[in-house]
Amino acid sequence: MPLIISSLSATFDECFFIPPDSQAYLQVHKQNTITPSKSNEPWSELKRIDPLTDETCRKELYQTYNDSMINETCRTSSYIKGYDTNRGSQPKCIVNTITAQVGSMFNSLYKSVNNAVKRVDLWYFGRDRVLAKVSVCKHTSGSFTDHATLHHIQANSTKSSGNLDLPSKLIMAICIYLMYYSASSSLAGLGLTPAVSDDEINKLKIIHILNTVGREVLLAVYQNLKPFSNSTNIKDHLLNDLHMPENLFRDNFNATMIHAIENNPNSGEAYDISLLIKCIKVLSKQYEPRSQWKWRDDNELECRCQKLADKRNNEFHSFSGISCTEMRMQFDAIEKLLMDILNSLQVRFPREATQLNDMKRDIQDRLSNILTSPMGKSEIRICLLQKYKKLLLDEITLYKDRCKEWGKLKILDFLLGSKTFHDVKILFTEVIVKKSNRHHLNTQVKCTAILKLASSSTSSILLIDSEAGGGKTTIFRFGINDWGEGGSVMGTASYDYIFPMEFRNPHIGSVRDLIKCLIPNVCNNSCMDDIMECLTNPSQSIMFFCDGFDEKNEKSLLLFNEICDLKEKYPHIRIVVTSRPESVREFYYTIGINHSIEHVQVLGIHESKRGEFLKKYHDEFITAGQSKESSEDLLKFYARCSARHKDLYRLPINLVILAWLWGLNPQKAKTIKSAAGLYTAIVDILNEKLIRRVVQSHSDVMHKFKGDMDKLKYLIECFKEKIYSESLSAVRFDRIFIDDTGVTNLREFCEDKGLPFLELKGVYLLSKLEWETVNDVKEILELPHKGFLDYYAAKCIEYKLRKITKENRNKENRHT
Repeated sequence: MPLIISSLSATFDECFFIPPDSQAYLQVHKQNTITPSKSNEPWSELKRIDPLTDETCRKELYQTYNDSMINETCRTSSYIKGYDTNRGSQPKCIVNTITAQVGSMFNSLYKSVNNAVKRVDLWYFGRDRVLAKVSVCKHTSGSFTDHATLHHIQANSTKSSGNLDLPSKLIMAICIYLMYYSASSSLAGLGLTPAVSDDEINKLKIIHILNTVGREVLLAVYQNLKPFSNSTNIKDHLLNDLHMPENLFRDNFNATMIHAIENNPNSGEAYDISLLIKCIKVLSKQYEPRSQWKWRDDNELECRCQKLADKRNNEFHSFSGISCTEMRMQFDAIEKLLMDILNSLQVRFPREATQLNDMKRDIQDRLSNILTSPMGKSEIRICLLQKYKKLLLDEITLYKDRCKEWGKLKILDFLLGSKTFHDVKILFTEVIVKKSNRHHLNTQVKCTAILKLASSSTSSILLIDSEAGGGKTTIFRFGINDWGEGGSVMGTASYDYIFPMEFRNPHIGSVRDLIKCLIPNVCNNSCMDDIMECLTNPSQSIMFFCDGFDEKNEKSLLLFNEICDLKEKYPHIRIVVTSRPESVREFYYTIGINHSIEHVQVLGIHESKRGEFLKKYHDEFITAGQSKESSEDLLKFYARCSARHKDLYRLPINLVILAWLWGLNPQKAKTIKSAAGLYTAIVDILNEKLIRRVVQSHSDVMHKFKGDMDKLKYLIECFKEKIYSESLSAVRFDRIFIDDTGVTNLREFCEDKGLPFLELKGVYLLSKLEWETVNDVKEILELPHKGFLDYYAAKCIEYKLRKITKENRNKENRHT
């Protein structure tokens, strides 16, 4: 023990700075073991201890370590914090502020706790990771153990790098020491490592130079190249003076760059390196799209600017540490490149020689100072944030490509089990939309302008409601796809990021996990605190597009509540939500009074557009080989329908089903008079297909049944009854998927009766992969559409009523 005390004493004056936002939490538990992710755990107290900076307190703590005592007087600010069990494992809301003695606080662990307390934890959190945890458990006899365990936990992992069995009071003192005055050698002695290593700081210095000094040099180049005054920005110059086509301008400048040009001084002072190098390129008459930029050999200035930008990009993408020797070599190379750029600029603009010479001397002095001086906390922080910002910017192209996939509609997968995809842009048809706010009742809105309402300064959240099959999800998918392709139709081009969220997903319960799933290349290898700070910066325009509030579950509701909390904290974030009308009241209750809501309703397809819609879908079925009928005959049939009959086809989903039925059996399609008739016809056709498939492809099943077709049909009806029952359960719990227990019941029924489960589930259910964790996906079985869910649930009720009626009649007959 004295050896450890000696180690701490020897390194006391060699400590490095610990950020003031580091925290320690004292947790008192009523159980010996605890799983923080569960919402019902009995967290009774959390205390935050601020770092000490007072020299007197420092000496008193030092004396505390030597004496291995906790009773020394040492005042510090503490916060009593409440724990909100409904919002995950993050402590929330400061309740009170007090001044307490460290000694009396720890004494309370032994004297004031009640008998229900089984364990006490002291956690030390750095800004980016958990550094240490101390646990003190109680014996069965009722007294706390004399020993405790120190765990080193890094990067939010539960993996321990080693335990030290020390007297509990001393180990608490050590934890306080780590919290306030961590020394590198003592950290190594305890198996702990600093958050940022020396080699990583060397790399940060390189990034810092490129991002500050390098940017200033590129700014000087830009300001000398631009032929216009500061009263004009580069966008106006290119479009109005040089007559650059609008599409070519947007090809060269992304949404973030355009926002920076339009909202910052025209001098370029606020431009980052990526924007500056683009401006330099276009001002050098390099107007081709990005992939076609070619530099001339004689264009020394622009070539050297490009080398500087490439160097900066390479350093951002390779964040491994470097040695001091390598750092000095890179410093020399960067200094030479900067001087070459300024020399080329001086040759191009001789009149600026004096100013450029002063700039050279200043750069040399600053480089020397950065090389020899330690980096401060704020400088390290700025470099890290710039790194993540650049990684996000580079990832956006790949992310937009993934968003384009949302535009692939699987209409044949939904109806026929085919894997053919269809482009939402081709099939999308205008629907009737009206505002339903009390000030704008029945005010119609152009469908393609819906998402622009989310940008209204008077609304906080945009709610889109429509009955099942009304087109909510199509608008959702079209909006995501449109942003990925440039935002020219739905007006999404102004957003830097649009994050889609589906309420039906039962596995993602936090914003961090959602973003990790959507942009994993950055988030899985980076600190999420920094990523979130970059994304929530007011300069970033972000929309969360949330589909299907009526299909919410416990996890997705947690995620949505967190999104709303972000919106409250960062007002520039936009939220769009779709829902069915019956869940609107609950939505308003969930949102509360802190958010204003712009409410619009999708009423379906206007009668004048339904023929166009029918033709589009039926033509797609013809192209896919699923119909040999005439689209013109279908349109003639629809034109002859009565007004009441046509109202059935107001909803897009019903028109899709009509187009499909027409391709299979026009005579059957003509007999449909209600929505229930549509779904009944579909189920009948699917039954026929299933029986043919079992007979043709599963000879073993038919052999087991001895060719008895009636038995096969009866068992298929029994399987359908079970699906109907599971659908009613899904409606009860507001979900569209079959839960694990239901899937097990269906599988066991098929195994018991000798039916091919994969074949049957493929006909009546859709198999879909959902994110279960950030790195893993899980197959879930869901109904192909909410309309089918309602129909199946209604069939379950019908079957049960028929069964009850039959039983009652049998009882009456027996009684008679």
